This record gives sequence, structure tokens and C-alpha cells, in this order.
Amino acid sequence: MKVKPLVTVVLVLIVWLSFFKISHAGFLSEIFKFAAKEVVKEVVIESGKNILKELLVEDTNRAKLFNKSVNHFENENYSLAVKYMRKSALLGLTEAKYNLGFFYQHGYGVEQNWKKAFSWYLKAAKDDFAIAQHDIGVSYYQGNGVDKDYNASMNWMKKAANQEYTEAQYSLGIMYYNNEGIRQNLEESVKWYTKAAKKNDKEASFRSQYNLGWAYETGEGVKKDTRVAAKWYLKAASNNIARAQSQIAGFFYKGKGIERNYKSAIYWASKSAEQGSVNGYYWLGMCYENGNGVKKDLVRSYQLFILAAKLDKNPVEDRERVKLKLTKEERKKGEMLVYEWEKIPRKCFGCD
Repeated sequence: MKVKPLVTVVLVLIVWLSFFKISHAGFLSEIFKFAAKEVVKEVVIESGKNILKELLVEDTNRAKLFNKSVNHFENENYSLAVKYMRKSALLGLTEAKYNLGFFYQHGYGVEQNWKKAFSWYLKAAKDDFAIAQHDIGVSYYQGNGVDKDYNASMNWMKKAANQEYTEAQYSLGIMYYNNEGIRQNLEESVKWYTKAAKKNDKEASFRSQYNLGWAYETGEGVKKDTRVAAKWYLKAASNNIARAQSQIAGFFYKGKGIERNYKSAIYWASKSAEQGSVNGYYWLGMCYENGNGVKKDLVRSYQLFILAAKLDKNPVEDRERVKLKLTKEERKKGEMLVYEWEKIPRKCFGCD
């Protein structure tokens, strides 16, 4: 995508802060007036004659309207945000079309309507707006506001991915992997994950790094190589992906693809456990049970295996094994640690 003048970048920063739920924002198009007569028909259909009359009378341009909408959104005046975003969209501003779709999708200032959301996203996508192309791909894939069409989903997703839109590259990796409506192609999956992972700049990149680690660990779509797997897991772990943190903890614990280092295993398992990850609890529990890189503490190990067993059935055996080694009082102490731990809400980044 071309870099636009500074004024457009400033507006985008405002949009990003306002529409944080989208998690992405693009550069604004060049600012210029668009002949009102070109949008008369669409205005009548979408907004009615009153808005058409206001649009023709006001001496303004689409960028100013867009900015008004953003300001109203920031102040939670959603109906006015919709009003001005619609005006800007009808004057042809691509980002306004996209954001109007966002309003309809999430019900900001309008009744939630997936079909209208899809319609506005499509208008922006046809303007070659990568974010919208990605979201149209998602809509076709999930059947949001339109009938499911996996081929159409793939076509739009590729358009966005070929513009180096990271989320689209990550999505293509998933689509080629899942074998749902699209024939599985693990090599293509790895190709797109790699493109996204190398950017190392946002969540889609970080999740792609984890998925690449998994591909190299299992040999899915690429030659199995645990050293390369460890490299990608470590990158994703450094970007706070909980699954990657627990996975690299296991690698350090077993010396798999990387030199064995119990201290590093504890470090990454602790990071993952702090997010509430089942495998983070498991590897940290193993370290405390066996005294690997830390003073042996069966009560702490018991606590961690209880937490893990609440999330997955596999650690139940580990919990019961450690439980048999404890006195009644020690068990109660471990259970109290669980109670105290669960008082703190934990949001797991990259657990799903």
C-alpha cells in the first residue's frame, strides 16, 4: 500500500484508537470532493431524502465528515457517528465505507445487520482496501450476511494477502490447514504462515509463528525439524503467545530441539501459567514435583496439577500421583493455593 500524506496518517491514528475492536486500520485515501449527483441514487436508497438534502447544502468534504464521525464515536454519540460516516461513505471515502460496515456488524448507532455490514464491506473491498477484502473473505467463509462460499472466501482473502495484509496471510494459512470447504494443502498453509510470521509485528504474526513451530515439530507441510520448531516457538513465546510459552517450556525441559535448561523451562512455563494455560501449569508442576531447576515442592506441584486438571483430563493422573505423596494437611494447603490463585482473573493470549 502507498504511504499517504501526514494528515491522513493522523486521521488513521484517531480511527485506530476509536475502533480498537477492529484491531486494524488503513491509510486514508487522498482527500478530494466527489460530485454529489454521482451518489444521489445511493443516498436515497440508504439514507432517505433528508440526508440527501443536507449533503447537497453543506459546504464540506468527505474527510471532514469522516473526522466528525470519529469524534462522535469517541464521545459515544453513535447515532451521529453513523450519520457522518454514512455521508462520507456516500461521497466515496473507502475507509468510511468500511467503518460503516463495522457499525452495522456491531450495532453501533444502528440495529445490528450483517447483510448491510457485508454490503458496505464489499464496497470498500472493491476499492482494493485490504482490510475489507479480508473481512469479506471471512464473511463468505462463515456465512455472515451472505451465503457461505468457500471459493469466494479464498479469492478475496488472496487479494488482501497479496497486498501484504498480515491477517489475511494468517487466515489463508488456517484455511489451507483446516480442510473445511477448501482442499487441505499443508505446504500452502506453511507458505502463508511464513509470510505472516516473518513480519513479527502483530497478533496474526505471533500466532503464525506458533503455527510454524507446530508445523516444523510435526512435519506437517514441511520437513520435520525440531530446531527450527524451537526457534519459531521461542519467537511466539517472546510475543506472549501462551501456547508457545508452554511449548518451548516443554522443549527446554526435555532438551528437544534446543539444549536442556530447566531454568528456562520454569521461566516460560511460569509465563504461560500466569495466563492460565493448561500446559503452562503442567510443565511448571513437573518442575516442582521433580525439583528440576527449582527447589522440590510437592504442595506447589499439586496446586498446579489441580489447575491443569480443571482445564483438561490428561493431567488428572499427574494430580492423583502427587496427591498420594502428600499428607492431609499438605493437600488442604495445595487446595487453598488453588483457591487463592483463582481469585485473580486471567486472560490467556494465544491459548485458543
